[in-house]
Amino acid sequence: MSDVWGEPIALAHARSLRAAFVRANKNGWCYFPPFLCAFSLPPNRVVRVLKRGDCICLLIERPDGVDLLCPPVPFVADVFEDLIGELVAFNGARSTRILWVDTADAAQLDATRFVLKEKDAEYLYDPGLIAKADGQTFRDLRKRTHRFEREHNAQFRKLLAEDIEACHVLLKYWRKRQGRKHSFLLDWGYTRAALDSFSEWPFELLQGWCVEIDGHLKAFALVGEMQPDLAQFFVAKTDPD
Repeated sequence: MSDVWGEPIALAHARSLRAAFVRANKNGWCYFPPFLCAFSLPPNRVVRVLKRGDCICLLIERPDGVDLLCPPVPFVADVFEDLIGELVAFNGARSTRILWVDTADAAQLDATRFVLKEKDAEYLYDPGLIAKADGQTFRDLRKRTHRFEREHNAQFRKLLAEDIEACHVLLKYWRKRQGRKHSFLLDWGYTRAALDSFSEWPFELLQGWCVEIDGHLKAFALVGEMQPDLAQFFVAKTDPD
């Protein structure tokens, strides 16, 4: 495909994307550059980055057409309308979709032209409260954590490049035991892609953490900053046993 729909996303876009998302106060989980890079899985799904004026537009290219991944950032009505018109003309009889729209952008869409479908309810948590785990609310968490500590020789540490092979082994086992049982667990592809590219990311953009039990890796997570007061674990996998 020509560059009419922008460039395929790459790590080189990450800092400028994050800066744009911070300025626009975007905190939905799809506005996380490491996820966007891992979600792009050529040739069947390519995330593309297109600049229109002061806006960044993220698109999804598939063999059957091109969609918006999300509205332009920041949302500018004229840019949005022009882009939708171009996509509709390009896709022909195929419906043009927007994969993710947050609450702020949804309020600006014309309900007579767009059908909104709720996909997910997001949640935020305060890691300080979880770590402290005081009070009745966290009683079960304290009991499970203490039991785990008694029964296992576990270590929580940073994920290293040399751990990636073990992460892939665990991911395959997780998929065999857990992932294939549930049709909504669709993160296999981008989790694998994120692991493959992990060592290429600077620490300030993407970090990894893992749990070892008796020297064997049994859990891993990938995380990064989205806003000054917000981080996201977009990958978290544990041995289901």
